Amino acid sequence: MLIYVLPFVYLAMLGFILWYFMGKAYYDLAIEHEKTNAWMYAVLAVLIYYSGAFAFGLGLGVVFLYTGGDIDEMSDLALSLAGLPFGLLAVWGIYRLLKARWSQVVPSDVELLDEEI
Repeated sequence: MLIYVLPFVYLAMLGFILWYFMGKAYYDLAIEHEKTNAWMYAVLAVLIYYSGAFAFGLGLGVVFLYTGGDIDEMSDLALSLAGLPFGLLAVWGIYRLLKARWSQVVPSDVELLDEEI
């Protein structure tokens, strides 16, 4: 029985390590750009990962529906490993988007206030 449980324990630990590094990247980005509640961005990274993996699974289900395949015959491990790159791609894409948006310089309108007086 223990032989069947160990691979799932190792996969869960790999998932925790993945959560840590995704969350740390978002947290550091939020701290760098002085955002409030930076820890919420770490949680956001994990949610984005699972959203990307879910979108892949949904798309795969639609493909199987139209091709006549049976998704129930596919193992859970194979589905999880297939969704991994899509979740990571979603996290990376949103990270790049946030970094680009937060790095933009906002012009100051202080000079315009003096001109009206």
